[in-house]
Amino acid sequence: MKKLEFLLLLSLMLMPSRYTSVKSTCAVLNEESTTLHFDFNQLSCTETAAEDGQTYCMLSYPGCGSQDELGYPTLPIKYFTFMLPNSSADISLSVQEGNSSTHYLSHLLYPAQEPETTNGDEEETTFVQCDNTIYNSSAGFPSEKAIITSISCAGKGDKWVTVAVSPIVYYPLENKYVFYDDITISVSYNIHSLAPQVGIDSLSAQFDIGLPFYEYSVITSRNLKDAFTRLISWRKQQGLNAGVVCIEDILQNPYVSQGDTVSSINDDAGKLRQYLQYAYKYGGAKSVLFGGKDSIIPIRYGYLNIPADLYFSELNSNWNIDGDSYYGESVEVTDFGAELSVGRILCSNTSEIYNYTDKLLRYELNPGNGDYNYLKKALYTQADQMQRDSMAVQISRQLHSIFPQDSIMSEYPSFDDPSPTFPKGRDVINAMNERYGFVSWFGHGHPYAITTLSDSIMKEFGHYYGIFSMANLELSLRPENGNDLGSLTNKYYPMIVYSLACTITPFDIVGNYTEHPNIGQSFTLGKDYGGPAIIGNTRSGFLQPSFSLQQYFCQFIDSLSIGEAQNIAKTMLMTSTDRSWHVTYTSNIIGCPSIRIWTDIPSLFAANADYSSSGMTLSTNSVVDSIKIGIRDICVTDENPRSVVFYPSSGSISLNNTENSLITLTGKNCLPQIMPLNIQNTTMTGKHHLFVTDMKCGKNIRNGDIGNVIFNENADYTIETSGEFVLDKGTEIELGATLVVTPSDINY
Repeated sequence: MKKLEFLLLLSLMLMPSRYTSVKSTCAVLNEESTTLHFDFNQLSCTETAAEDGQTYCMLSYPGCGSQDELGYPTLPIKYFTFMLPNSSADISLSVQEGNSSTHYLSHLLYPAQEPETTNGDEEETTFVQCDNTIYNSSAGFPSEKAIITSISCAGKGDKWVTVAVSPIVYYPLENKYVFYDDITISVSYNIHSLAPQVGIDSLSAQFDIGLPFYEYSVITSRNLKDAFTRLISWRKQQGLNAGVVCIEDILQNPYVSQGDTVSSINDDAGKLRQYLQYAYKYGGAKSVLFGGKDSIIPIRYGYLNIPADLYFSELNSNWNIDGDSYYGESVEVTDFGAELSVGRILCSNTSEIYNYTDKLLRYELNPGNGDYNYLKKALYTQADQMQRDSMAVQISRQLHSIFPQDSIMSEYPSFDDPSPTFPKGRDVINAMNERYGFVSWFGHGHPYAITTLSDSIMKEFGHYYGIFSMANLELSLRPENGNDLGSLTNKYYPMIVYSLACTITPFDIVGNYTEHPNIGQSFTLGKDYGGPAIIGNTRSGFLQPSFSLQQYFCQFIDSLSIGEAQNIAKTMLMTSTDRSWHVTYTSNIIGCPSIRIWTDIPSLFAANADYSSSGMTLSTNSVVDSIKIGIRDICVTDENPRSVVFYPSSGSISLNNTENSLITLTGKNCLPQIMPLNIQNTTMTGKHHLFVTDMKCGKNIRNGDIGNVIFNENADYTIETSGEFVLDKGTEIELGATLVVTPSDINY
């Protein structure tokens, strides 16, 4: 074996090329060298009066979390994640520090305390005193400037390694700290022999459980299956192998009858996880959308009874090592590197699914109906402890390059004022109606409401104003009109929301909240308002861990889908504390995990197609780096959607055997372009839903072999068009065929 060494840049996730099959233990030496830079001018030092009557200093640094071991000095910690080959072993760190400066404090550093929840009704806690083993020591704290906090297997060929770096070392007896401007980290590891790998197609052929496997799947009930047709069709059009799998078929399948074989849990949730194990291993599964509330789709309760889709996205962990009735305890789940991106919508009928699909299509196909400027705007609200800790301000600064037009709505005159006057829930709803692409609520929460202001610091519900999930809720709080999500008027301006508020989108019935849609349901399923995704909590959040998770998530929204960003953020959050476990369980995606957040004004491809007898040639003047070309074979019963990557700098690309295929171009921050569909000399059969611009069928309408277009007796086509649909000479529709053409209200 040869030893490989990488030097890594803080806050960047390095992705070396995946290793292909090899027969020897030899590996090419790879080296990367980067120095981490910290700016002392960005370090903040504040004083705080604690419950023990003492005054302490608190240090914070932008983009950093905090050391959270109770009673230890609270210091800024920076986490980052990088990828190594799955076969890497003997992973170790070495650190070399550069320039530094020494500074003295007026008071001791504040000792870490129990995290505060974001539901506003937490129990009183006892102040944790300074740990004498640290504060009475002459040694510097922490003793190591960088440590590995977690190693997770995530995806085929990947190993995610999360590292924590401390730019500050504290010396309690002298009450001073050393700030390091430069830190260099070296990560070394060995590569073991790699066994020959078998492709997905070969694996699928070797193992058939009688259920389909998809790259992108919706799992729902038989009654709701057909309502997802439009969503699945759009994913196919992007080149994904997509389809619906019915939960009844999964639960009745003999291959999953033993349940979750990794955890020895044989219930409905365990059977669903076992199916996903097969789909991932043998079918190339990447993304899953659960369609249904808890009476339709099983949920897994993890640590402290938290509904957690991590159980279905991370497939390696044994959630019941000790064999008791408590699943996913903190000592059991040690791998947070998810293999799948998972989200769910809490629907119960077809109308809700239609509402959701409309939002997703408007967001992805033509947000703002051509008025794209709103996508560069962000709105943040903050109240109570979240405002005290300037969480909205910090996220605003982190995302300013993406959302340069932002607004922060804070409690006025202060977070702890006994009688604040602004903003009420209606004020926030009115602001959201000014059109924003990204919104984040920093307030206390429960299933039906999120705080926007409260008397002093809210300790219990009933003394606050807030956003409601729906109108006319009879809650023990101050009544308002126009403060519900249904008062949003953003039908053509769908938005994405992230919130660390407690319990705003439980999968189940919590406490006395039994009758109405929760915040997550209303936002995603309500008609003509809200958006296609909200990242929120199914149970309580905790201030600092929840905020850190959001910071990590925001690092990746410009390059990854929301599901991928959430997966990586959870590996970065993981430390040894129970609160981190709690937060990785409770934060979940309500909506499709494959959604990419718009982080710039959409660009146009302006592609052109030239047809021939063998296919088409695409060309474009676009300046984007790469374009994904989705190809749908729409003339056959069983489609085989596929995709290729086109680099515009190469000039053009030839697509053979695609003359009667539906071609769709997608790319980062680019409006999808659906190429005109000109069908001739073919037989149309099977059931298909198509999104088209202009479509023309006929005997001789383009270059290529002349011949009739026949919709045979088994043809069942729904054509959703934003342009012209023409049946020209030579088009035949046989008795029994179905052809439905409907205009789209989305101008794609």
